[in-house]
Amino acid sequence: MATWLDRGALLTEIAGAHTLNAQNGWDEATIMLVLGKPSSESQAEVNGTTYHVLHYGEVNLYMNANKQLTFTKVVQPVVVDPLSLAYDAYLRAASLDTKGKKSKKIGEGLRMVHDMLFNDGVNYYTQGEYGKSEEALEQSIEVGRHELLKSVDTIAMYYAGLACYQNGDKEKALQHFGEAIERGYTNKGELICTYYGVAKEAGKVEEGRAMLQANLSKYPGQKCLMLSLVDYYISQGKDPKEALPYLEGAIANDPNNAQLYFVKGVVLQNMEDEAGALAAYQKSSEMASDYVDPVYNIAVMYYNDGVALQKKAIDDSKLYDEYMKKAEEKFRKAIPAAEKALEVQPGYEGAVDILHTLYFKYRSEPEMQKKLDALMAKYPKK
Repeated sequence: MATWLDRGALLTEIAGAHTLNAQNGWDEATIMLVLGKPSSESQAEVNGTTYHVLHYGEVNLYMNANKQLTFTKVVQPVVVDPLSLAYDAYLRAASLDTKGKKSKKIGEGLRMVHDMLFNDGVNYYTQGEYGKSEEALEQSIEVGRHELLKSVDTIAMYYAGLACYQNGDKEKALQHFGEAIERGYTNKGELICTYYGVAKEAGKVEEGRAMLQANLSKYPGQKCLMLSLVDYYISQGKDPKEALPYLEGAIANDPNNAQLYFVKGVVLQNMEDEAGALAAYQKSSEMASDYVDPVYNIAVMYYNDGVALQKKAIDDSKLYDEYMKKAEEKFRKAIPAAEKALEVQPGYEGAVDILHTLYFKYRSEPEMQKKLDALMAKYPKK
């Protein structure tokens, strides 16, 4: 048994030596003080972020823009996968310790392996090596479940879920997220919304809805729960009226949120309450003058109404003139709304398309021809 304990301790020490026992968050001054000067330095881009790299033989230290250690990468391991080997050694020691005389020491060794595996998992995740991250985090969770630790590491479950998702395994991601939620980790309810989003992508939207509704009362102030429920009712073609209470609840908790009023406009528009939708879009735009979506939706609403009325005119020759007059009114209202959307976000493709169509429609009017020429010069039609 002593041999296995010593082997576990040695392998854990080797794993620490691989990273020179440097801690994420250390600044360059601390690293230089503790480890001395690196053999060389370089720049590297990882996952779209540029890092300053300090080379220390078998390990590279990646420093962020604030000159703090973000992650390490072992390039010349002394032993391959030393933490897995250390875990095996401690398991052998535990199996031989039938009287529990070395339980404390074995438990301390397992705890160190658990913590180092977790750090490796986060390191790999930061590097974008999601498969390795998943493997390290899942093993960290497994070590934590050992009877000598009985640790419920919900943070590791959360990160394991993220790694699985990034690695394309949505089913396993849901398992990790679900267990973390079941055991009490929800990040103030946000993880429940993440669960819903992944479940929807995985074709398990009803499971996602069930998770949302089971936890809604626990986090009454978490608007993402209510917005996710709204998304469910709209995206699944349910009666939009059922989504409205959740949305009103979100607005009550965050009355100054322009996005919520925009979503309310979408829901009311789906309910064919155009007056209510228009009021909600206008309020959203007033609250956030740089928010293009509500202004654009007003333009689209008027434009689509005009198109629908034109179709009615074609289908009903007796009321042709009446329908065409109403269509004209809608198209005329769509123009300033689309123009405003283009002011809020120059080049906004949908607004450009609407204006191309309507300016051309009314090009016999000198002012409209002038606007069409200016639009075509700035945004040529594809």
